[in-house]
Amino acid sequence: MLEQAKADLERSYQLNPKDPNSSCFLLVVARGLSLPKEEMEKYFKNSIASSPWHIGSHWMKLEYLKAKWQGSWEKMHDFATDCLRFSERYPFLGLVMVEALEEIHYWGSKKNENYLGRSDVWPTIENLYTNFFNKYPLDLRRRFSYAHHAYIAQKYDIAIHQFEIIGDRWMENTCWRSLRHYNSCRAFAYSAHAVTLPPKQAIEYMKKAIEVDPTEKNLHFNLGGFSRMAGETDEAEKAYLKVIEIDPREGKAYLQLSCMFWKDKKDLVKAKEYAEKALTCDLSREEKREAKECIKFCNKMLKNS
Repeated sequence: MLEQAKADLERSYQLNPKDPNSSCFLLVVARGLSLPKEEMEKYFKNSIASSPWHIGSHWMKLEYLKAKWQGSWEKMHDFATDCLRFSERYPFLGLVMVEALEEIHYWGSKKNENYLGRSDVWPTIENLYTNFFNKYPLDLRRRFSYAHHAYIAQKYDIAIHQFEIIGDRWMENTCWRSLRHYNSCRAFAYSAHAVTLPPKQAIEYMKKAIEVDPTEKNLHFNLGGFSRMAGETDEAEKAYLKVIEIDPREGKAYLQLSCMFWKDKKDLVKAKEYAEKALTCDLSREEKREAKECIKFCNKMLKNS
C-alpha cells in the first residue's frame, strides 16, 4: 500500500514539481517504509524548493528524525535548532522546536524531571509562542497547544492565562484528548496555582476550578481548607458538606468539620457528631486517633458543662 502511494506521489511530483505537497506526503511515506535518510532529504529539498517555509514539510522531516523512527535526539534537536533561524519571520517554524522539546520531555529525559519546565528549556518555548501570537493573535488552535505545554511544564499561571483566553471555545483534534480531559486539567491548574497564593486569593482560584469541574470533590475539600485559613468558617463548612454530598464516605471531610467545630466554632455537640461519623469511614490510623481524641475531649467538656 505504501509502495503504491510512493509511486503515485512521485508521479504527482513529476507532473507538477512546483507543488510542495506531493513531496511533503512522500516524507510520510519515507518514514513508513523506513527509507534511508538520503531519500528523505531528497523529498524535503524538493518540497522546500518551491515553498522554502512549508510548515508541513518541516514537521514531517522532524517526525522522520525522531529517535523512534530513523533519527536520534541529537539529529531531531539539530534540525529544530536550524528552523529557529527563520522563526522570527516565520513563527510556525519556531513551533518545530516546541515539538522537539516536547518529544524529549516525554521520551528522552529522566523520569519526573519536568524537562519542559527547566530554566534552560521553558524560556525558549515561551519566547517562541510569544513571537507566534504577536503575528497570529487569533490562532485558537495554537492557544490550546500553548496551554497544554504550559500545563505539562507546570507553569500553571501561564496555562491559566491561555485557558482564560480560550474560554469555552472548545475545538476537536487538539493536543487535549477530550473536553473532559481539558476541563479536568484546567481545574487542576487553578487549584495548583491557588496553593502558591495567600488564602483569600487562593479561594478565588479554587472557585474558578470548581466552576470548571464542579463534581471533583478534592476541589471542594481544598476550598474548605483555604476558607478555614481565611477565617471564613461558614464557607468552609459549606465546602466540606459539598464534599460529603459528592461522596458520603469521605471521612476526611467529616474529620475537618469535627476539628473546625471543636477548635474554631466551639460547638462541641456538632464536633462530636462529625467525629463519630468520620470513624464510620475509611481513615488512616492517625486520623482515627484524631477523631477519637475529639470525641473524648467533647464528652469530657459536655459532661462538665
